[in-house]
Amino acid sequence: SLLVDGRAAAAQGGLPLPASIAGVIEARVKKLSAPALALARVAAVAGNDSSIDMAAHILRQRIVDLADPWSELEAAHIFNGDAFAHDLIFEAVRASVPPAIERRLHADVAAWMELHDGSSARMAEHWWAAGQARAAGRCWQQAAAAARGASRRAEEAEFLERGAAAFRASDDRAEEADCL
Repeated sequence: SLLVDGRAAAAQGGLPLPASIAGVIEARVKKLSAPALALARVAAVAGNDSSIDMAAHILRQRIVDLADPWSELEAAHIFNGDAFAHDLIFEAVRASVPPAIERRLHADVAAWMELHDGSSARMAEHWWAAGQARAAGRCWQQAAAAARGASRRAEEAEFLERGAAAFRASDDRAEEADCL
């Protein structure tokens, strides 16, 4: 899978990124071809859930058609193998995705994961980021059931709480009550 090697301190409220480094990264991203940038953006939005198969599906490309954009991303030091070369590059690519596009990509990632037996908790995160509160709530309920089956009570409670909040956001009081 396309893994993210971590998160930038700046994105977590740490020290701001020096303008010179940010400028170098931004310039590198701006030089990418449209197909390479699209591939990098899908990988950034999907994060640790990303895979070549997922990217091909979302971009409506055959896997072989991703070879040139992938090679371009490696040559530009955006990707290193199957990961972003650095967490600051990951953050810069993710920040380059317009919010409306990011929400839709999160929905595409969640839908792909549903078809491929992805983690319910991870699907919930993507549905939530897509603005699909009811779908997120259903996935958090499934994640809670899996946690309960594995005797992970604290995790179950967290997922039920998040599910209740999602159903509350979608004005589904009956499902919210089921989570409480």
